Amino acid sequence: MNSGRSLRILSTAALGMAIFAAAPAFAQDSSEAELDVLIERSLTPGDALDLARKQEGEGDLLGAAATIERALLTNPEGTTSKVRLYYVALLCRLDDKQTARSELGKINGLSIGNGEWSAIQSACGDLPRPPVTPRRERQGLTGEVAIGLAYDSDLANALLVNFDLPGAVVREDGASVYGSAYVLGRTLIGRRGFAYAGLGGATKNSIAGPDLSFQTFDGQVGFGFEGDGFELSAGFTGGHSLISSDPFLTEYGGEAELAVVLAGDARLSVRGEIVHQDYMGSTAIFSRDGTRIDAGLDYQRRDGLTSYWFGASFEKKTSETARTGYRGLRGFGSLRSVIAEPGTYVSLYGTLRYVEYEDEAGFVPVNEVRWYSRAAIGIPVLTNGLNLEAGASYSWRVYNQASGFQNYKSVGGELRLVWNFGN
Repeated sequence: MNSGRSLRILSTAALGMAIFAAAPAFAQDSSEAELDVLIERSLTPGDALDLARKQEGEGDLLGAAATIERALLTNPEGTTSKVRLYYVALLCRLDDKQTARSELGKINGLSIGNGEWSAIQSACGDLPRPPVTPRRERQGLTGEVAIGLAYDSDLANALLVNFDLPGAVVREDGASVYGSAYVLGRTLIGRRGFAYAGLGGATKNSIAGPDLSFQTFDGQVGFGFEGDGFELSAGFTGGHSLISSDPFLTEYGGEAELAVVLAGDARLSVRGEIVHQDYMGSTAIFSRDGTRIDAGLDYQRRDGLTSYWFGASFEKKTSETARTGYRGLRGFGSLRSVIAEPGTYVSLYGTLRYVEYEDEAGFVPVNEVRWYSRAAIGIPVLTNGLNLEAGASYSWRVYNQASGFQNYKSVGGELRLVWNFGN
């Protein structure tokens, strides 16, 4: 007899013993109907979880396992991942890791939070984290909302390109209020299809120092198809930005992505985007209006409590005024890792971009290198998904000497509340 079957027999027996043991006490001040309530509670996943936790607190691990097992058997479709994860931890405490591995395999890896996985590791040791099931990846709503304060050295020139003339540029630090939000929704269509839509925005408004503010908005909507180990999607994308409350740029076009799901909860994606850009203030004499193409490759993976993402892309912009067009390369990467209970994490991000602007007769060639990096530490507060995050950043722009433009650098700091929700 294997350990899993043995546990089920013992669990069923334990449930029966628990009910009969409770009967004398119930007979004194309760009706027989209340016994039925106790039994029926185990049919509801949420109530079953509450009851099992109470039983575990009283030292009745077998009774707790029987309660959860009954919920899994009688209502498998309504059982949340939290219930099954709790069952996995109970099985490990009862030294039935074989069944625990089987139950863990029934859970999509995307459904497991970092705190929940820490509890599993504590009870079970080094069990492999379940991979993400492609069909269920990113279903429902996912998003982030953040608000906080930011400090930037040389905020005055953050959005300006200045000529390198002695005394021509005044550097001034500043503080700002920062906010951002995005939400991505995805739903299944038929057996293989899905639809997706996303909206996002960010705002930064100075409260001390130079008067500088900007807002950006973007959105996407499209459809996709899932095959065996891959998915293909395409849709429309667009965005709009303002500087100091004045419209600056509007762009609209299409996007497409081919993603391959690899072993070890990894994902390799090829993505392309082509948009038309309209800049406010463009004239027949000088216009930055044109078409931008971006094509890239990125790799994502989650390994236990650590997730990382990196990639590279090629950019090309054509413009009505030739010298404002460009071609370039961009590399990027990020890492996020939980380093302590109950979910304290570190986050790292960096991007490096090289751009060559188009040559135009009568004008000197221009190229630039841009670097941006950010490091942060977050601490959970109040409720699941809400974190207090402190971060530091460094921005750097360097131009070729012949261009006559002045280089720029800035050190920044942030303190913000961040709420992550969904998968």
